[in-house]
Amino acid sequence: MKNIPLTHENQDYLFYIMDSSSKMQQSTNQSQIKKLKKILQKAIEMELTEKQKQILLMYYYENKNQRQIAEELSMNQSNVSRNLRQAERKLKKINEYITDYAL
Repeated sequence: MKNIPLTHENQDYLFYIMDSSSKMQQSTNQSQIKKLKKILQKAIEMELTEKQKQILLMYYYENKNQRQIAEELSMNQSNVSRNLRQAERKLKKINEYITDYAL
């Protein structure tokens, strides 16, 4: 499984997933962003299933919609949606911990 590159374009999507209450966007400096990118990459590698990683990569990095992902992976679209939501929830929980205790 290839790593999800955290580019300037897709980091905003992933940060939004992780924290919809905008704690992340309130005066986040460059060193915090760099630290959060590393933590996010590690969380993706360690906490998500291979299928969740693959779907997250296709959805956020390759900009494919759920129907396209389902067709490409020979899955039902509802399974793609469920895997994506589960991955987003996991990352959001990790972020809540980080923003409350680690930053």
